[in-house]
Amino acid sequence: MSSKSQGIVKVGFLHLIFIGVRFISSVLLNKLVAVFAGPQGLLVFGNLRNVLSLAEVASTGGMQSGIVTLTASTPKNEHSKFLFGTIFSSIVVVSVVLSVFVMIFHATLSTWMFGNYSNGSTLIVLLALLLPLNGISLAILNIYNGLQLYSKVLVLNLYITVISAIAIGLALVYTDLEYALYATIGAIVLQFVLTVFNANRLFLDVNFRFHSETALKLLQFGITGVVSTVLPAVSFVYIRNQLVATSGTDFAANWEAAYRLSSQIALVFIGFVSLYFFPKISESVALKSSNAVFVRFLKIGFLPFIVGSSILAFSSSFLVPALYSSAYVTAQSLFPIQLFGDVVRALAVFFGFVLLAKHQWKSFILCEIVSYTTLLLGFYLFHESATTAVAWIYVLSNIVYLAVAFFASKFKR
Repeated sequence: MSSKSQGIVKVGFLHLIFIGVRFISSVLLNKLVAVFAGPQGLLVFGNLRNVLSLAEVASTGGMQSGIVTLTASTPKNEHSKFLFGTIFSSIVVVSVVLSVFVMIFHATLSTWMFGNYSNGSTLIVLLALLLPLNGISLAILNIYNGLQLYSKVLVLNLYITVISAIAIGLALVYTDLEYALYATIGAIVLQFVLTVFNANRLFLDVNFRFHSETALKLLQFGITGVVSTVLPAVSFVYIRNQLVATSGTDFAANWEAAYRLSSQIALVFIGFVSLYFFPKISESVALKSSNAVFVRFLKIGFLPFIVGSSILAFSSSFLVPALYSSAYVTAQSLFPIQLFGDVVRALAVFFGFVLLAKHQWKSFILCEIVSYTTLLLGFYLFHESATTAVAWIYVLSNIVYLAVAFFASKFKR
């Protein structure tokens, strides 16, 4: 076995452990929320997860993919000269400015994100205070990813996942939904402490000189990161709220259950692609060898994902009741369709990463806009016509994304 193949197997094994723990913890938390907080609690948790996704892009200014790409493509002897200093300086400035903005408009943001949930404003304020910590810790993790220190990234994420899941679960069982939401946001503090403590040597080598050219590149990546995070978060908050208004809380909770389970399964695969293949794609674009990376991606990543997803889709009649409860009947029919959409999305992610590696900002943004415009337009037109319509609309939006990303990636840089 070649050293390259050994590297993939090692990373794949470590990632398998991490995603197994992450998936199990997510499933158990979903079960606890469904049992102890009911359908309404499940919807609030869904909205909070979308808010946390927005917090990630806000705290880093959307620059996470840029940090990975620039770290992977910059000569190592130049990292401490200007790159790391520019990254941390940019992150601190962006996160502090956005933190102040969120604090000022917290009431409006709470109403839009959480509706009439009484504790929403407190959650938004707490999140605003933690944005700078979130930005710094995410920057460190993305630098490690760009340096291809996969084991370090996985171990840190494993600790964060396990400890935060235990805290949230205990809060749900022994207190109530409010403290479980606090524990969910509190994972940001845990992530900051663990990453900064682990990165003490990294900080010692950093020269905090600001490099304007590097900052401009980070800004370009930041625009794509904002688009790719804000659009889905806003779209799903809108869909969730509209389903409650037009189809009722029960149906909205069933869709949330199917969507949440499907997206968690897809994240298992997309996380591996982001961790291992994204830095490889960045290197292969420069070496003009991206076809070889794509073949490896299909063989060791996508094909096994299709097989596993197919088995889970056919098992929905007992999988959904086991992971939630027997009351989620509609979710059983929504889940296989939703998972099919996520399989398509997972394939499209590869071509999206190629666009980022080629610095095709406009093409990447076009893919996101066209995809979520399709989703929202389809939902607006057909969501009341059938119970499975919302899931099929999600499939269609991802097919559109895949088609646009595939053809755009064929253009020369």
